[in-house]
Amino acid sequence: MKLRVDPDAWSRGNISDLHGDSYLRENLWLADGGIYDNLGLERLNRLCDRILVSDAGAPFSVDRKVRLARFSQLARTKRTLDIMSEQVRALRTRDLIRQFVSGEKSGAYWGIGTVISDFPLEERGLGSALMADSEKTRRIAAMRTRLNRFSAEEQEALINWGYAQADAALRARFDPSLAAPERLPYPDAQAHG
Repeated sequence: MKLRVDPDAWSRGNISDLHGDSYLRENLWLADGGIYDNLGLERLNRLCDRILVSDAGAPFSVDRKVRLARFSQLARTKRTLDIMSEQVRALRTRDLIRQFVSGEKSGAYWGIGTVISDFPLEERGLGSALMADSEKTRRIAAMRTRLNRFSAEEQEALINWGYAQADAALRARFDPSLAAPERLPYPDAQAHG
């Protein structure tokens, strides 16, 4: 989306430099943050010592339509861009996890595709997770991430899964003194699918 703005409304700061370019000061282009840094980690890493990351991006997967892609330059280009984007995301996430492990940063990471049993709640005497890994949670993790309309059932399933993931990650990796929630926001929700 392109916005026209007052070029004199800008002031110099230490975050970015518009290089005296009047076009950049007059025309503000807005886009989804995923174009550059889907999780916003670069900026957070420079400014924060404590970082909590909730990654709802779809886990990268094999493209089963690859046979069709050989006939379409556009499909091949899109797949190439998807692979490049996933590589950058994976590098940023691995670096963040490395910083957590080394003690450079404190925080937690959880993603829609994270296996909840990877969070050592019971081993640390912190109780169990609100949801267990199952076919239901695998269906939720594979749900589309496009910004189109979700049914009420899909919304409830995604909210529950995110809630369970956040709880497990925060108690196991960030602050074990956090109280375990008693229930999910939507205890009767079913996975879509």
